[in-house]
Amino acid sequence: MDKNCNEFVHLHVHTFWSLLDGQCKPIELVKRAKELGYKAIATTDHGTTAGLVEMYRICQDEGIKFIPGCEVYTCDNMLLKDNDHKHRNHLILLAKNYTGYKNLLKLTTIGNIIGKYYKPRVDDTALFAHSEGLIVLSACRAGIIPEYILAGNIDKAIEKAVMY
Repeated sequence: MDKNCNEFVHLHVHTFWSLLDGQCKPIELVKRAKELGYKAIATTDHGTTAGLVEMYRICQDEGIKFIPGCEVYTCDNMLLKDNDHKHRNHLILLAKNYTGYKNLLKLTTIGNIIGKYYKPRVDDTALFAHSEGLIVLSACRAGIIPEYILAGNIDKAIEKAVMY
């Protein structure tokens, strides 16, 4: 094991709460993280915060700091629900404090109740209204920032990154 391994923190991990996307069981994930000497771990399940309390309790029991998160689906306008508005991107949100945790819960609730169109979605209006205490990561290839970069639109990618 690398002596610096315990400085590494996973900030984008899916558990079985990410339906059809993640397989790891929270208890096994945390026990393995502890075995590797991790001091902290985050989970960012797709569109849901359903497993956060379970992860928090397991991490508490194992002496690992838990960073609550979610990989949300974003769109231009979550109120529009037609074939022209099926496109959505991914965005990682991490709670840096209790206010961020509450805002994370608010956003996933909004996405599932107001923005739901095939999958739960939020737009920039909702994100900015509930951004306090949150850290934003650009997500995977399906994120808007990577999408702009892959299309060669670096200026738009930078603009979006700065906005977030």
